[in-house]
Amino acid sequence: MIDNPGAQAAVGNIYEFVLIASERVREINRERAEDGVYKGGISQYKSLEKPHLKACREIVEGKVGREYLKKVSRRIQGNRNSMR
Repeated sequence: MIDNPGAQAAVGNIYEFVLIASERVREINRERAEDGVYKGGISQYKSLEKPHLKACREIVEGKVGREYLKKVSRRIQGNRNSMR
């Protein structure tokens, strides 16, 4: 179980914390891949903050919260509608 009371308090419950954090990690990885960060080799990757730690920090600091789930769901629905 995730034991991070600050993060849980920021979003309300553990279920929403996991949803928000997992989607934020995916987004961080997508951003880094688009920027070509992962092509720089292992030494460049090691110098970066780990995606799961960055996501957790952003949740605790209030940069990412419940409204993030709404943003993500709108993006996903838009992608589904464009595929039809």
